Amino acid sequence: MGKGYGGFGEGVCTCARCMRRAGPIREDVDNKLVQITYALANVYEDTPDLERRVTEDHRRRAGELMAAVERGDCGALRALLEGVEAEEDDGLVEPGTASEVATYLVLSAAQLGQAGAVGVLAEFDADLEEADGVRKGTPLMHAANNGEAAAVRALIECGADVEATDDNGYTALMVAVFSDRRRDAA
Repeated sequence: MGKGYGGFGEGVCTCARCMRRAGPIREDVDNKLVQITYALANVYEDTPDLERRVTEDHRRRAGELMAAVERGDCGALRALLEGVEAEEDDGLVEPGTASEVATYLVLSAAQLGQAGAVGVLAEFDADLEEADGVRKGTPLMHAANNGEAAAVRALIECGADVEATDDNGYTALMVAVFSDRRRDAA
């Protein structure tokens, strides 16, 4: 059997031969929270004093950012990202941290169908082509797979590449069709 776009190990195949419906995909939120926390703390996995530099405040703020995306609370999301930008201006975090955090969050927003959050994240220069670590699927592909038509529209309006392909050579449209989300692809 060919590689499917099921992603994240749930064992659902969506190859062109069998076309079994894929279930909605949700990334590993805990891993994403670690990435956001590290960005806010200006550390990397190999930073020698990592545990000392990462504070509860960094963890709390990462959780607040993810929660705002999950709720679709665009006002809170914007305010939190503006706070990160203010830290950039004050030299407390590296330039581009707000964009980095927005990029980490856009996949979740797409998967959950939070179209408004997608728009806010795009305003903060989220990389709409940042691929997941499993099949190299873009946020657009994840929104299409999950049947999140509003998020698909928002991503396209914000400039997502509709011709981008994953590791299998599938575009978002192909993923939508293979996942039996044809109505959402229209």
